[in-house]
Amino acid sequence: MSNFSKEHISELTRIFLGELQQPQTSWILPVKEPFIDIYGEGVTPIDDMFSLDFGSVSAMDTAHRAVFISNLTQQSLMLWIEEEGGCISAQFGNNCSEVTLNNGGEAVRLDLFFNSNTITEVTINESVTIMSEMVESGSRKKFTLQVKIRTLVAFPYMELDFNGLKHPAPHDFGIIDPTERDVIKYEPCKIYVKNVGKKDLICSFAKVPGWLNVGADDQALTNPAQEISVGPDMQVLVTFKPLASMDFFGPQNNQVQLITNDIRPSFQNINLEFSVIQEIESVYVTFVEEPRAEVVPGGVREFEIRLLNWGKAVAHLYQKKIPDIIKVEKDIRIPGACDGKPGKMDLSAAIAGEKLKPGDHRLLLEFSLPDSKQELLEIPLKVHVVGIITDPKELDFGVVEPGENCTKTVDIRSTDGRELHISAKPVSKLIDYFTAKEIKSNLLEVNCLIQYNPHILKSFTGYKGPGIEIHDTEMDYRLVLPVKFHIAAPEIVIEPKIIKGSAFKGIKTKKSFKILNKGDGKLKIETVPGKEFIEIINDKKFTIEPGGCKIVYFQVDVDNVSGSFVETEIDLTANIPTKDKYKIKVDLEIKPLAGKICPRCQMVSNMEFPFCSFCGYDIKEEPPAAEDMVLSCPVCNRKYGKVLKFCPVDGNPLE
Repeated sequence: MSNFSKEHISELTRIFLGELQQPQTSWILPVKEPFIDIYGEGVTPIDDMFSLDFGSVSAMDTAHRAVFISNLTQQSLMLWIEEEGGCISAQFGNNCSEVTLNNGGEAVRLDLFFNSNTITEVTINESVTIMSEMVESGSRKKFTLQVKIRTLVAFPYMELDFNGLKHPAPHDFGIIDPTERDVIKYEPCKIYVKNVGKKDLICSFAKVPGWLNVGADDQALTNPAQEISVGPDMQVLVTFKPLASMDFFGPQNNQVQLITNDIRPSFQNINLEFSVIQEIESVYVTFVEEPRAEVVPGGVREFEIRLLNWGKAVAHLYQKKIPDIIKVEKDIRIPGACDGKPGKMDLSAAIAGEKLKPGDHRLLLEFSLPDSKQELLEIPLKVHVVGIITDPKELDFGVVEPGENCTKTVDIRSTDGRELHISAKPVSKLIDYFTAKEIKSNLLEVNCLIQYNPHILKSFTGYKGPGIEIHDTEMDYRLVLPVKFHIAAPEIVIEPKIIKGSAFKGIKTKKSFKILNKGDGKLKIETVPGKEFIEIINDKKFTIEPGGCKIVYFQVDVDNVSGSFVETEIDLTANIPTKDKYKIKVDLEIKPLAGKICPRCQMVSNMEFPFCSFCGYDIKEEPPAAEDMVLSCPVCNRKYGKVLKFCPVDGNPLE
C-alpha cells in the first residue's frame, strides 16, 4: 500500500487483536475513495500518478508493453480508459476498454501499444488516463500513467530527384532509328537516389522493357532486376537510355517499377513512365511467322507469306536464292510504315512436291533489299509432304532356305496422321516368290517362299533392291519398300572321290567316305549304290547343316563276283545350284580270304586291318587263320574259328 498518501493513511483505523508480532490477525477498515496499484517492469508510483519507461523502439515501427492494475479497496472497482496518448493506445487484457475488479486485490493486465509515423530520434512523453469508480459508493477518481518513449532511426529512408523534380514525371525519348546502333546522342533520364536513413537502401527495377537500358553510376546493369545497394548518407545515379533494337517498332509506352525497402509504403513501389518512337527512314522487312506449306506427293500447293515493312520508304524485294521447286512472284513491293504501323503485303508462292520425300522439310527463301541497310531477308519455310512411311524402312529376310516360309510384318503410317487405304504387291521380279497382304489396319504381312531351283539360287544370291510396292489408294501415292535376302546355298566336298583298296572273298568288306558342307545352306543328300554287291550301311538320305559333315559307310560282298577287280560307282543326289548328280568311283582288288581270328569275338577279320572289324579288338599280333581253322555260317556268311560250332548271331550250325 505504498501508494497511499499521508492523508489516506491517517484516516485508517486499525484494530489489533493481539500483539503486533501477529499481523495476520489485523483488519483494515474500508477507505472512502478508490485506490489502485499499477505495477510492472519500468513502472514507478508517484502519489496518484504512475510513470512508465517504455524503453527504446524503432521509429516508424510498432511496439507493445504490458502492466498490471490491482484493486486496493474493499469494494468492487470499475475501471475504464478515459484518455489515450497521441501515439499510445491502451486496452485491458480482455481486449476491451472497461473492466470491473473485485475487492481483495484482484488485478487485470493493461496493454499499451506504440504506433507512430515519426522518422527522427526523439523522446516522446505521452499519458494514459484511467478512470475508477467504487461500485457500492459511486466514488470516482482519476489515475494517470505517464509514458516515456525513445525512438531510434534504424531503417532505410530515401530522397529522390527525378531529373530535377521531386516527383516522377513521364519521360519521352522522342524518335530513334533502330538501325542506328549509336544511341549516345539520346539524353538519358536521370534519377538520383539518396539514402538518409541508418540502414542500407536496396533498390531494383521490374517490368523493364527490352528497348530500355538501365545503369547505375554509369555502369549498365547486367540484369534489369539486379539489386542496387545504397549505404547510409550515400547517393546513386540511375540512368535510363533507349536501346536501338530491331525487335521493337513504332510507339513504345512502358511503366517501370522502382522497388525499394524504404520504410514508407508509398516509396516501396514507384511507377516510372517512359515512351519512345522507333522508326526507320529507309526500309526494314520482316515476316509475321515462319510459313508452313503442306503438299501432296506429285502435287502443287499455293501458300502466302505475310511481309511487314517497318521503314517509311517503299520496300523492293528481289529474288536472290529460291529453291527450284518453289515459284514466287517477281515484282515484290511493300508500302512503307505509317503512324507507327508497318506496311503489309501477302506474298503468293507455290511449291511442287514431286522432288521431296514424304515427311517434314525445311527450305530457305532469300531476297535482297538493295535500298536498305538490311541487305538480305531470309525466310525459312516448313514443308510437309503428305505420304506414307514404313517401319522398318527395309525388310531384311537374312538367309532364306529354299522351300521354307519366311514372314515379316511392316507397320505403315501416314505422315499427317490420316487413315490409310492401302494395297500392296511384290515387284514383277519377285512376284513368284513374295506375297503381301494387309492383316489388320496399317499392318502388312510379307511372305517369302523360294522353292529349290538351281537357276533361282544363282539369280538371287545377295539380293537387295525393290521389293514391295505399297499404294495409297486415296492419295494415289506409291512407295516401293526395299527387301534384302540371301538364298542359302550348300557347297559339297567329298573325301575321297575315288575309293581304292581290296575286297576279300568270303567276307563283306567295309568301306567309307566323308561328305562335308562348306556352304551356308542345308545340304540334302541321297545315296544310290551302283551295283547290287554294294550296300549302304547307314542312312541313304540325310541332311548336312552348314559347316557339318557326314561319314557314309558301305560294304562290298564279292563272293559272286568273277575276276580280280571291281570297278563301280556310288551315285549321290545333292541340292547344289550348279550340279545335282555326283559319282564316287569304287576300284577294289578282289583277294582270297586272308585273315586273323579275333580272340574276343572269334570272327575272322582282314589281315590288312590292325583291329577286328567287328568288335574293334587289337589283332595286329594275332597269327593268320589257316583254311582248316575257319568255319562259316551258311545263312549270314560270317566266318568264325573252329572253336565255335554254332553262329552266335543266328544260331545256325557252322560248316
